[in-house]
Formats: sequence, structure tokens, C-alpha cells
Amino acid sequence: GCLTHARRKFKEAQDNHPVEAQWMLGHIALLYAIEAQIQLEKLQGTPVHKMVRDGVCREITQNMRSWLDEHR
Repeated sequence: GCLTHARRKFKEAQDNHPVEAQWMLGHIALLYAIEAQIQLEKLQGTPVHKMVRDGVCREITQNMRSWLDEHR
């Protein structure tokens, strides 16, 4: 799903929680960069795109979820 709304909340949190906010913003930026590369290579909707999402992106989002659970 779209991370725009979550990203905005972490941008707003930077003043009060800079380390934590930057950790999450870095991971969101990484996901955006991966998707941008997929788009640049015109691989949207291909088996390669699915493989990247099922592998690399899933690992990143699982790390994000674990981090959120720990910092709740």
C-alpha cells in the first residue's frame, strides 16, 4: 500500500523523536527507491517485480513492523 500518510507522520515526528523518525523514514525511502528502479527498468507487473516485492520489500516491511511493535 501507499506509505505517504505514514511517511508524513514520521516527518512530523522528527523534531521530537529524530532518531526514531529517521530510522523509519530511511526504510520508507529504501522502498520508494526500489519501486523507482523497477519503474525505470519498466518491470512493473512482471515476475521480476513480484519477486523483488516478495523478497526484498517484504523483508524491509517486516523489519519496519517489528520496529513499530517494539516502539509502540
